[in-house]
Amino acid sequence: MSELSSRALTLRYLLALGLIAVFSLLSHMIVSRAMADDDGSAAVVAMSMRQLVLSQRIADLADRYALGEKVAHAELHQALQQFASDYRTLSSDEGNARFAAYGKPQALAIYRDGLGARIKRFIHLAHRIDAGTPGQPEFSVQVSELRHLARERLPDGMEAVAAVHVHASEYHVRHVQWLQRAILGVIFLLLLAEALGIFRPMIRRIVRYARQLQHLASHDALTNVLNRREFNVRGQAMMVDTSQYPLHVVMLDVDHFKSVNDRYGHPAGDQVLAGLADLIRGCLRAGDMAARVGGEEFALLLPRCSTEGATALVERLRMQLVGMSPLADAPTMRVTISAGIAEISKDAGARAFEDAMRKADHALYSAKRDGRDRVVHAACAGSKSD
Repeated sequence: MSELSSRALTLRYLLALGLIAVFSLLSHMIVSRAMADDDGSAAVVAMSMRQLVLSQRIADLADRYALGEKVAHAELHQALQQFASDYRTLSSDEGNARFAAYGKPQALAIYRDGLGARIKRFIHLAHRIDAGTPGQPEFSVQVSELRHLARERLPDGMEAVAAVHVHASEYHVRHVQWLQRAILGVIFLLLLAEALGIFRPMIRRIVRYARQLQHLASHDALTNVLNRREFNVRGQAMMVDTSQYPLHVVMLDVDHFKSVNDRYGHPAGDQVLAGLADLIRGCLRAGDMAARVGGEEFALLLPRCSTEGATALVERLRMQLVGMSPLADAPTMRVTISAGIAEISKDAGARAFEDAMRKADHALYSAKRDGRDRVVHAACAGSKSD
């Protein structure tokens, strides 16, 4: 599967952000609409339940007005106006948009099934009582009928209307909750798709780039072996592990490398170094390290290796190089190396690694001084110097 380009990843990211923004805005609109509808539903529920309370209050105020309480007359008029206004709102086919509750069709059916006629009779009687005078012959009859309607004929129907609106409000809340969950589910799926389709490739790319940068920082670009800094860091770390001993350092150098560059050119010299690095990698064991520490100079670190084993490994490397031609264009050209070996003592101090590198380098120069194309141990080089 081909890797997505940066442009494709960016477009995917912008598309995902746009979709998330759209669904977030949609969720906000639904919540806002739901809150407005919920306010309307709550108002309808409160109004329908208030109808029941007002009917009882109107009947009680009519009784008090019939007994001659003038204060009750004003309260009766006010309660009747509120009751009539609420009824017009609740029973209207059009109604105020604020009160367009989900249960209104069922409530209207209840009004048409007789409740509306009884309420209209109740309002008519209440208006006549409000406009009448206590003591009139028909006044007591009207009050009696009003009381009967309020206490016997209206409560069941009004409670049924209130119950319809309560159930409709609950349904509305559940519906809105379902829509919110659906939108949140879509947003979650978008985030999941964004994570899998955008961020995972981006993270993989970042990790790969980080590894490439780490490799470039720790390896020589030409030969792909460690550079001097990384070799020193890993060598110092290896010295702390006592299980790595006996531990040997090898310094090796291509003999007469300048003449290769002068005669065949620097590209040919680069081929020689790269070929030597490949040969070194083929001779090393698991856990051994190789680094290019100078122009044509390499260093090896051989853990858990005796002096004889280190010498045999470097001799094998030297002999393989002698028997091969590193340049296809110059089959007669032969390349040799000189090497110096030094052992790192387990009981040495903090500068043991640097000391061993210096001793191996001294042994390398002893090998060159003695004719090149040879391996010299630091102990032997020291005895010769003495």
